[in-house]
Amino acid sequence: MKRTILALATAATLAPAASFAQSELVTPALSMLELSVTRALAAKGVEGVDMASLTLADLAVIKGILDSDDSDGQKKAQIERIVNK
Repeated sequence: MKRTILALATAATLAPAASFAQSELVTPALSMLELSVTRALAAKGVEGVDMASLTLADLAVIKGILDSDDSDGQKKAQIERIVNK
């Protein structure tokens, strides 16, 4: 029982540090992805997208759509569905 309590206390103490370390790594990558998607959307004529409202998954899907072989019209329609959900 004491070991369980000690393990839980240790995990609770280390969790914020692990989360901080992960966010330090994710933030630059997320910023680069946001910038890449923003530029690509502008080039496709998709404007007024609030990047802060999109999740990392949304950005990844949009990037995949932008890199696909679909027509520009198809890409724009797919992206607008994601942005307007």
